[in-house]
Amino acid sequence: MSNVCIRCGKERIVIKEWIEEIPSERKGNIITYRKTSCPDPECQKLVDKGIAREKQKTDERKAEKLENDRIQREERQKRVEQIMLKPEKKSGKRR
Repeated sequence: MSNVCIRCGKERIVIKEWIEEIPSERKGNIITYRKTSCPDPECQKLVDKGIAREKQKTDERKAEKLENDRIQREERQKRVEQIMLKPEKKSGKRR
């Protein structure tokens, strides 16, 4: 299986490899992890910076979404409370 650097296209090298077993009811699943790196240390630093920048953007978007969701929940709750506290209007018809 080919694993090339996203920036320079060189074949990446395996830095660390480990196996974890995930138990389940029927049988355990075995997962193999591999940490790879570009053989050019300067290139890898640039790739790491780019990944960190993208992760920061993602984290900021998630935090913004959570805050927007919280605000919307509070607004919905206020509308429900207003509806519940509003006195019923009597019909304008006379007998």
